[in-house]
Amino acid sequence: MSVSTALPCRIAIYEEAGKTILATLKPTALLAMFDAPQLTGVAQEVEDAIITIMKEAASG
Repeated sequence: MSVSTALPCRIAIYEEAGKTILATLKPTALLAMFDAPQLTGVAQEVEDAIITIMKEAASG
């Protein structure tokens, strides 16, 4: 249940030096803060989905 404090996974969108930036904290990195190695696979799946979403958003 303590892992739920890191949810939902967020994507930030901001402008810096005239460029649009998409940023997020990787779920695999967040998971390292908790003693829950059994969730590594799920964290990787969520991370892959977030990266796909960000790439699709960036390509327009």
